[in-house]
Amino acid sequence: MSFAAYDVERRTRKGSFSQVDTIIDWKSISAIIDKHHQKGLSASDEKSLSKWEKVFNKWISKTHWVVERTFGSQKRWFGVGQTRLKDLDKVHTQHILEAIAYNLKRSPKMGILPAF
Repeated sequence: MSFAAYDVERRTRKGSFSQVDTIIDWKSISAIIDKHHQKGLSASDEKSLSKWEKVFNKWISKTHWVVERTFGSQKRWFGVGQTRLKDLDKVHTQHILEAIAYNLKRSPKMGILPAF
């Protein structure tokens, strides 16, 4: 099963398609996604990635997934991503509080605190 076909099948199974998704012709989009995924093409154009770009992507992926997972979990659990605050100090304080909340939520799984 191709990457794009798997993604479409997963979204269908979860029922996460919106009305816009039902209008879009996913067959043509799936073909583009598969071509880029299988050939290792860059996202911005259809040039193949150089050897250095492939090595660099593999090198940063070891850290990249940890950071993306953290921010993705914060967005899913707490709605992080947008703020109404305009002062940089207030936004920083909000981010610190969100990080504390994330750590408290994760702490039972890490064995630091008992589950609530």
